[in-house]
Amino acid sequence: MLDVTSGTDTTASCKTAEDLAGKLEPSPEELTPPTQSAGTRTMEAGKIVANIRRVARTLSVTLALVNAAACGNSINGTGTATTSASAPANPASSSPNPFATLDQCQLVDQILSGQGFPPARPSIADANRSCRTKRTSVNAAKDPAAEVGIALQDGQKYTDNVLDPHSAHNGNINGRKLIEQRDLLGSPGGCQIGMEVGPDSRALVIVLIGDDTAAACEKAEDVATALDKLLPRN
Repeated sequence: MLDVTSGTDTTASCKTAEDLAGKLEPSPEELTPPTQSAGTRTMEAGKIVANIRRVARTLSVTLALVNAAACGNSINGTGTATTSASAPANPASSSPNPFATLDQCQLVDQILSGQGFPPARPSIADANRSCRTKRTSVNAAKDPAAEVGIALQDGQKYTDNVLDPHSAHNGNINGRKLIEQRDLLGSPGGCQIGMEVGPDSRALVIVLIGDDTAAACEKAEDVATALDKLLPRN
């Protein structure tokens, strides 16, 4: 059961987009220059705009992970705890690092199995702790492209590094505290959920879906709900 409430007291992130622009990881097709045929200028202009938007979306998820990994700001928020009779019995972690036996790329692949996503790969932003995958689309109106990332970050609280203080909300999944942030970096179509795993550990779910923030957060909540069952509980 996922419950999200408003009213989080937040502080701004300690990194800016300009500071981290060098971390961008565009795909090869995003860097392909357009042809210059005079008869196809309008079409190619449209491709340029589309490529810019795809690069911007990749930058958004990359900066979200870099910000989450690099900064030290925190918020003073507490989740509204609820319990669920159907909640799984997650094993308690016996390691100082609760993620020692977990692989974030495997988690992404397991959770998104059968949904048309390619195998996840490490993100350049935080390669040792985060993975992402992107599903392209042939019909954006019916099945928009989507990008999903998961990061397992030991040594950081779920209340750290709020990217946009104005869009953060407290909540929980089966009693596990979380903070949900919408419109990452002020751009619609992005959603991030930070989940508490231990006193100083957290798991992040980041989803980008076109310009549809509601759809991105719905997907992020689905992924976070599935991830909750696979994470240890103290």
